[in-house]
Amino acid sequence: MRYFIDLSYNGHAYVGWQRQPNGVSIQEVLEDTIALMLQEPVQITGCGRTDSGVHARHYIAHLDLQGDLPDRMIQRLNRMLPHDIVLHQIYQVAEDAHARFDATRRSYRYYLSLGKDPFSPHMAWHYPHTHLVDTIHMQEAAALLLNYHDYAPFVKSNHDAETTLCDLYSSNWTFEDEQWIYHVEANRFLRGMVRLIVGMCLEVGQGKLPMEEVIASFNEKRQVSRAWSVPPDGLYLDRIDYPHRTSWKVIH
Repeated sequence: MRYFIDLSYNGHAYVGWQRQPNGVSIQEVLEDTIALMLQEPVQITGCGRTDSGVHARHYIAHLDLQGDLPDRMIQRLNRMLPHDIVLHQIYQVAEDAHARFDATRRSYRYYLSLGKDPFSPHMAWHYPHTHLVDTIHMQEAAALLLNYHDYAPFVKSNHDAETTLCDLYSSNWTFEDEQWIYHVEANRFLRGMVRLIVGMCLEVGQGKLPMEEVIASFNEKRQVSRAWSVPPDGLYLDRIDYPHRTSWKVIH
């Protein structure tokens, strides 16, 4: 049987979703914990990578298991997992369902804190120079992205993507008294893309990066001259959409 797992995690203590030799990942912790419960090795496939320090409110992963699942599996796993990883639901899905390839839309949010918060320093990024930023220009920079499909200017230089084409459905900021939030939704994202976009919007908002330079980078398919990847602390994978979600059978 194939199962989808809906989970959340605080990524501050991890090197990202994917197993890596240089640190502990979400995938590693989840696979090892489920294997310990079932007393058999398991392999879990995630809906995509998240970088070191990035969080997820709703992340979907799938795994294949033989036989019936243990009673109260979610409750038992949540007791075994560290406090910064939480399982919400397990669904039985079609045998060919795929957590990564079946996803049609992904939504991210980036939280920028206007004030310094000692109680949750890694849940939003505090930028102390927001008083220098023109929010109208930031919003214009975010909206500009919707005019393009090739996002080569906003991908890490060491990326391994076969294509830099993406379909963006929304790109905008909301400005609140204590925080600014960048919302972006697309069919797929490139490595480091959202953090580079947020950095670009801040540079445009401060007058350090002309909009003409951003347009030129798109036309020439190169990084902007002042490429700035903001810290991962404020970045959240917010939602994953699937076309046949109503057919998923709730197990636990």
